[in-house]
Amino acid sequence: MPFLLFVVFSVIEIVAVFYLCCSLFRFKAKAYLTKFMVVEIFIISGNYLIRQEEAYAGLASLFSLIMFILFLKIFLEEVSLFWAAIMGIVSFTILAIIQGLYILILINTTSFISLEEIQSNTLDSYFVQFTFALMIILPAHYLYKRGFGFTFNVDRFKLAGENIVMIFILFAILITVGIIFFTNNLLLNSVLLFFPLIYLVYFAIRKQKKDVSNTSFLE
Repeated sequence: MPFLLFVVFSVIEIVAVFYLCCSLFRFKAKAYLTKFMVVEIFIISGNYLIRQEEAYAGLASLFSLIMFILFLKIFLEEVSLFWAAIMGIVSFTILAIIQGLYILILINTTSFISLEEIQSNTLDSYFVQFTFALMIILPAHYLYKRGFGFTFNVDRFKLAGENIVMIFILFAILITVGIIFFTNNLLLNSVLLFFPLIYLVYFAIRKQKKDVSNTSFLE
């Protein structure tokens, strides 16, 4: 039963990340949702096994992120690996920041939720996962319907200039994600993730403006 509950609520949480990712980069989530959920059940099972080894528990989130990026690359065929990494890391980073702050608010405003309980796969952790997923999916769906998000091409990647710098930044973020999940300082983790997120969003906005400018020039 603990394993089943872990899988069910983890799928709900990761679907929220997927909806956020698709909303930000203008993909129709429903078109890929069935494939995504089937693949995620296997990934989350692996995640569960990693968490059973206390020494490696902090790597579970990093494992999920890498698998999420590979899913984007494989099933969203028009997406290059570089942009799949950008999409996955931006989505996971936004989720980690909001979730960290959400948990902090719950811990400090309620008497029945503690960080230890949330990290121990108890009813508290499932409550947080479910309510947090709703907090992400509903706004993401609304933003997609309203036409918000990046619409630049994600099928092309040139190994030059700013893209090379971005590759190093992506690796640095992956290493950072692997390190911070070994700590229990939610506020510090949110702050550490906030700064690279700002640069990633800035990079995406520049790409968006560049594509719009090129399209206008061709017309």
